[in-house]
Amino acid sequence: MVAETPSTRAGRDATASASAGDVTSKSGVYPQVLGDAWYALDPAVRRAHADGRRLRGVGHFRVEHGRGALTRLLVRAAGVPPPHEAAPVRILIERIGGRERWRRSIGGRPLVTEQYQGSNGTLVERFGPLKFSFQLIVDGGSLIYRQVTLALALGRLQIPVPARLQLHIDACEESLLSSIDSHTTVEVSTASGRLLFSYRGAIRWDTGT
Repeated sequence: MVAETPSTRAGRDATASASAGDVTSKSGVYPQVLGDAWYALDPAVRRAHADGRRLRGVGHFRVEHGRGALTRLLVRAAGVPPPHEAAPVRILIERIGGRERWRRSIGGRPLVTEQYQGSNGTLVERFGPLKFSFQLIVDGGSLIYRQVTLALALGRLQIPVPARLQLHIDACEESLLSSIDSHTTVEVSTASGRLLFSYRGAIRWDTGT
């Protein structure tokens, strides 16, 4: 048996953090955006956004649609999962070059977005040609997403969407009893406040690759 030296111990710990996600690290997208507020998040919420190359989560979401024929038409055209009391959810987060790619499957429907730090201290999330920016707020250990802008991104061309035409996203992540479970709530509405769809539920995170 070979004795472990401080240098080999440090290497082992670094390898473990890279694969499992270091909830104390500030080198990921979310820690950089939040700054010192990162440490005020509940552990389960930090785990979902900690440093590490890959993170998987599984759970179930309750999916709801807004009322009205036009709303149902828009939601269906956008590929939103149908209403479900407990739609199975799988999430894979890959962190590459200062960005995070979120691959979600909700009720078998894919939802892929890319997130990165904006130049004005916001979190930017790209969904196809739509570019949302959010202010991140920590409140009682929970993480609140407050939408700031929405733009249509066509290559290098950025076209701000007029306020009266914007989609609006309200989202929150909070901790459950376990340090590896978090609860997510997302509501998408029109500029007038009409609900288009929402999903909410618990995710159990596994930081292994």
